[in-house]
Amino acid sequence: MTLATPIQNNEDILNLIYTYNAAPWIITPYFQFTNVPVNPSIGVLQSASTYGAAILANYSFAADSPLSGVSLPVRLEYIASTGSAAAGAPNLMYGPGSNAWSITLTPTYQRDKYFVRAEASYVQATHTTPGLVFGPSGNSKSQTRGMLEFGILF
Repeated sequence: MTLATPIQNNEDILNLIYTYNAAPWIITPYFQFTNVPVNPSIGVLQSASTYGAAILANYSFAADSPLSGVSLPVRLEYIASTGSAAAGAPNLMYGPGSNAWSITLTPTYQRDKYFVRAEASYVQATHTTPGLVFGPSGNSKSQTRGMLEFGILF
């Protein structure tokens, strides 16, 4: 059976988010819970859930600082899924019952409406299903990636 949308689009989701904003810091911790209920018509024979938590923090240098326009965001995340492939649970991540954590750094420079930012991220997954993780064969349990972005804000 081919589905028009992924299994995750048939889920319930709950987010608890708080933002602390006191210049030069913005800190946002959050918790997320999702649940995909049993639905044999789309092939979900066992319910499965994910739960995760993250902390997003950003430090922005003051306008009178030599580093004016620079901000240093960082994001730490953890997510885990429930269920087992043997019991027919859907794959919500890197195989039923998998989990992962990541760290992302995104130093940014903005001047007027122009910006440039670099991003470096590392993710480590455990309790994975072979073939559903990273790399050409889907068997690498970690991944590092980088990006450079620039643009104009409207």
